[in-house]
Amino acid sequence: MHGWAQPEHYQVYALKFANTGFAMPISVWVDHGPQNDSVNIDFSIWLIKGDKDRNVLVDAADHKIILASDNIWVYYSLEHLQPASPGGTFDPAGYVRSMVRMKTLTGNPRYIIPGHDARVYAIFPKVADGVVRIE
Repeated sequence: MHGWAQPEHYQVYALKFANTGFAMPISVWVDHGPQNDSVNIDFSIWLIKGDKDRNVLVDAADHKIILASDNIWVYYSLEHLQPASPGGTFDPAGYVRSMVRMKTLTGNPRYIIPGHDARVYAIFPKVADGVVRIE
């Protein structure tokens, strides 16, 4: 993962463009994840509003935001340091190490945004239908 600091005037938004339409067992997305808990899967694109190129690590006004994309599929993996389900990564230990590293790059794991968990749309303030501001 590579990133660098940017001016404070950057704003980050998540825009939902598709979803599975149903909850899936976490075990489908997380190795050894619970089968009785579910996660709603969304597919998002990220808008970084500013005057420079987009980056994985964004210095926002008060915090750093990491757009983890496929490096973390769902919050459960991040919260329990569990790798993606079998077939989702060729290096489960490396998957977990990257999550640990992401936690050192941002002062608050709230700002590590998984690539496919619909929970992001419940955590951050709504701007419009299917759009939240990461703040």
